[in-house]
Amino acid sequence: MSVCVQLLFAGTPLAAAEQLITAVFSPDHHNPSHNRFINTTPVAGYCLILPGQCAANGFSSVNFPVDFDAAQALDPQEALADRRKAAYMRVPSNFRNVTITHDQTGQSAQVQWRISGFGGRYILSSGTWHGHLWGSSWVTAPSPCTYGGVGSGNATFYDYFWKVPQSATTACVKLPKVQIPTPFRYRNMNISYELHTPNPLSMEMGTYSGSITYGIGPGQDFDFGDRMVASDDRITFTFKLTVNHLLSLDFAPGAQRAVLQPAQGWQGWLASGRTAPALFADHDFKISSSGRFKVYLECQYAFAQTCGIRTSAQQQLTAGVDIQLSLPAGIALEASGQPARRIPLQAGAHNAVVFKTLSSQFDRKATLHYRVQSASTEQMVKYPGSTFTGNTTIIFDANL
Repeated sequence: MSVCVQLLFAGTPLAAAEQLITAVFSPDHHNPSHNRFINTTPVAGYCLILPGQCAANGFSSVNFPVDFDAAQALDPQEALADRRKAAYMRVPSNFRNVTITHDQTGQSAQVQWRISGFGGRYILSSGTWHGHLWGSSWVTAPSPCTYGGVGSGNATFYDYFWKVPQSATTACVKLPKVQIPTPFRYRNMNISYELHTPNPLSMEMGTYSGSITYGIGPGQDFDFGDRMVASDDRITFTFKLTVNHLLSLDFAPGAQRAVLQPAQGWQGWLASGRTAPALFADHDFKISSSGRFKVYLECQYAFAQTCGIRTSAQQQLTAGVDIQLSLPAGIALEASGQPARRIPLQAGAHNAVVFKTLSSQFDRKATLHYRVQSASTEQMVKYPGSTFTGNTTIIFDANL
């Protein structure tokens, strides 16, 4: 008889720290060329203290919700022999790609972001002159870090911020000149970052989400050496980008009715004595748009790929109406990038033509062109006095 006993030892994993980054795009009537996201993440830390520094360098800053505590004293001799036992700080400063995905459609895009600086407050166990601890002011950043423009404190703590160049590959290390006993802590940590967002005009309306997770600890993305113990072993930055697009049409009163006639009018055609003419009508309207949209027809009477008109005098006869769309220069065909000039429209969502907005358009002139070919008119004139009618719905749909 044998007995097998299996023991399972489970530790409680540290929960990942989290930080939300948000940005919004909305078209600006006063600035039609506006095509950038606006960062709406609440500012904390460095950029709250020195907003001018951040504005000048294209940075923003947020809390880094992780605390660090020294596991043992920082000793100058040990730190000189092994820099990882000093005040050692290395952060991931290169750009990284983050995929963001539309919450409903699954369309994806890329944002690029990097950590461009970090700071916080170090706290001592007792009061002292800070320069005595490090041989120089803590505000003087060790290479490859650079001066961040802020440094202040009292006898027991010091607030600081250091910038980190994109090219940084090594840690920023402050060597203690005297022994620094525990408790020695880092609190109120915050980071600055650069965020490069995609062109919102090419994105669907809605919210895009994505995230990136960094490891924290020795040998990880955020490495604060061998003396400092982090309150979390990873941090996740979640990105939420919201796209608010505009698509509106403004038709003049009565535009729902298109009266088709020869180019020179019916009287002119009768006077000319020519064969059956083509029939035309144009409707101008105003369009405002900032994103992608598709256009297609829904027909009361179908005729090939377009819509038709009929008369009660001959229900079997359907005359086709070709419908074309011309849009302003700031809107182009998505497939080819060509200008949207007299683009044929077809029936059915599966035949929709997709357009892209190159720059936000506000109250710009557009035109619907209607035409009945002379071959159809030749059949229509066989029923003099008849009226040919048909309902056509032209769908402009921003939900692709």
